[in-house]
Amino acid sequence: MTRHAFEKKKNVTFRSGKELNCWIINEGQRIGRVTIQKANREIPQGTLRAMSKVLDIDVATLCEFIKCTIKGPELIDTILTNKAKR
Repeated sequence: MTRHAFEKKKNVTFRSGKELNCWIINEGQRIGRVTIQKANREIPQGTLRAMSKVLDIDVATLCEFIKCTIKGPELIDTILTNKAKR
């Protein structure tokens, strides 16, 4: 479910190795890297926290994106706003 959310909304392609990795790209710049497990099961809470930390968003926002209540451009705006605050 997580993989499909990123592939459909942000048109990213995951590279396959031990894990699935992709970069979220906005206007030619890499703004965040997403790493998910290959197994089709629930994402552990620690993994969600790590993913949200890398993207500079909170876990709730990441979950809303995966559940399709937040669209791709909204996620990009949130990421860029939070990175600018740092």
